[in-house]
Amino acid sequence: MLTSRQTQKRRAEKWLQLALKRIRIDFPQSQIPPTTPSPDQIVSNDNDDNSEGVGALNNIKLNDTELVSLSSISDTNSSCKDELHIVEKNISKSWQLGKWATGFNINHNALSPLLGLLRDWLPLEGFPKDPRTLLKTDRNIRAVEIEGGLFHHFGLTSQIIKIVQRVKLSKTRSPIFRDIKNLISIKVGVDGLPISKSSNQQFWPILGKIDQDPSSTIFVISLFYGSQKPQSIESFLHPFVTEMQGLEAHGLEIGNINYVIRISCITADAPARSFLKQINAHNAYFGCERCYRRGTYKNSRILYPIKKECDLYTDQSFKERWYESHHKSINPSPLEILSIGMISQIPLDYMHLCLLGTMKKLLLVWTEGKKPHKLSNLQKSIVSNRIISFGTQIPCNFSRKCRSLQDLRHWKATEFRLFLLYVAPAALRKVLDDKKYQHFLLFHTAIYIFVSNCTKKPDWVAFAQKLLDNFVEQIPKLYYPELMIYNMHSLLHVKLDVESHGSLDNYSAFEFENFMQTIKRMIRSNSSHLSQVIHRVGEIESFSSAVEKTSLRNSGPSTKSGDNVWLTVDKRYCILTNKISDSEFEAKVFKSRLDVEQYPCKSSKLDICILCDIAQEYILISPVSLRRKSLTHN
Repeated sequence: MLTSRQTQKRRAEKWLQLALKRIRIDFPQSQIPPTTPSPDQIVSNDNDDNSEGVGALNNIKLNDTELVSLSSISDTNSSCKDELHIVEKNISKSWQLGKWATGFNINHNALSPLLGLLRDWLPLEGFPKDPRTLLKTDRNIRAVEIEGGLFHHFGLTSQIIKIVQRVKLSKTRSPIFRDIKNLISIKVGVDGLPISKSSNQQFWPILGKIDQDPSSTIFVISLFYGSQKPQSIESFLHPFVTEMQGLEAHGLEIGNINYVIRISCITADAPARSFLKQINAHNAYFGCERCYRRGTYKNSRILYPIKKECDLYTDQSFKERWYESHHKSINPSPLEILSIGMISQIPLDYMHLCLLGTMKKLLLVWTEGKKPHKLSNLQKSIVSNRIISFGTQIPCNFSRKCRSLQDLRHWKATEFRLFLLYVAPAALRKVLDDKKYQHFLLFHTAIYIFVSNCTKKPDWVAFAQKLLDNFVEQIPKLYYPELMIYNMHSLLHVKLDVESHGSLDNYSAFEFENFMQTIKRMIRSNSSHLSQVIHRVGEIESFSSAVEKTSLRNSGPSTKSGDNVWLTVDKRYCILTNKISDSEFEAKVFKSRLDVEQYPCKSSKLDICILCDIAQEYILISPVSLRRKSLTHN
């Protein structure tokens, strides 16, 4: 039996082999321990991303034809596992080892014996003895006690400077900032993060992301830790608001350029928004965040009956308290000091509203609801089998595939998005009755438009909102009035946020929700949770310069199922059958296309169509002529 010391040494040797591979040390072959396993046997990366989006095409086989649905969603939010590669050549091996350790979240207990081995085998390289010295761990923790727990402010200015110095900013900007030059707009995310299911301990981070940052780096601005959410909104937001107020007033000079700093939007779920804005919760009588409408209490829930239009809240009406019943406190939110619209720039997040809210609710009605709306066991089995069969043809750009309806309670937001936008029209076809199927297509088509480039066209935005209005109006008729809860009612106001911020993905919470898990993985023991996260964030920032992110997934042209159907630049649909070289593929082209029945508009206008008559002859095609990848269903 191995002693603890022998086990520790063997583990250190494993980490050493992996470290040598990552940091590219030219280690003498004679000095490599012969019993050390290969790094390929050690490395496993289970990292998962909650955001995916591709220009996607859906093929559903129907009576020897194929239903093809093409989306114009960009692949900027494509979910790919990233690996960190060092790009400098003239840097120390200690720095490279530190970069590797922070990139793969190596704990100090594993790093300490590894450093001991490196000091024995490479004595001239100057590796430190203590991991804290290698990782530049800050020994002085500046956490303060506020109402309800502990709080630490990392800062916003320093994060902006680091990112601007590291990358070249793009010209991306929100529609509300079109005329501002040298703009840096910040997307802010706030939400609660339970640490475990066995305790009430939780984090409440304030996260940030620069809209113009091509690497989409998420950073921590402030962090609260306690057994409940922050009890004082003033103490929680004060450091952030104070710093942001100075940036708005004076800008930020970096490299002889004075940048204008603004907040583009604040993303949060409904409970967090009510906390930040100091308004009534979503389950209160005046819980709607967009209109002055009183809900009715029925069956332990607040319902919003279909009525005529009522007064809409505006930034001015919110600031001047025109509707006092909507506000929870006489005191204003600290955010009102900033140059931010409390209505227009705190949008309704579609991840929680449309996916975890509406789409999940519909699926629960179909699988667990009342008769006659509940599907039979045979119908649920048909839908589940279709979902599973489609999984083999999902492009690699999607990090998650939809699971069976038996696992519906455990679905993630990305699974609901994949189902709503791409899988559901095929999976539910001829399972739901025609009225409910067409009713669902109203919701599917509207969200499909709102996440696509069609949001740049006002006519399409107005049309999509009409579809949602019709969808909400029919819910009490096709199902039952108890479904008219906050999420269903809020669909009536999606258009306002799309007009202000563009596509739904521009202000969704997917990126921030994914980073929450990064924070959670920084915890390595059962005590001093806040101190651990502060240490890990500081260590990562110490090695955050000059890093190039490269995708481990090949999202380009491929002959593999799920990645081989493309739309060409000249608007032809083709299937790649054989790779001749990196610059040339053999492909077959579809000759004709038809509109899909039961859609609320001509599906071809959305690039949704039935493809048929595939050509028998092959053509040669270059990757340069391929425009968008497709998502296929056979």
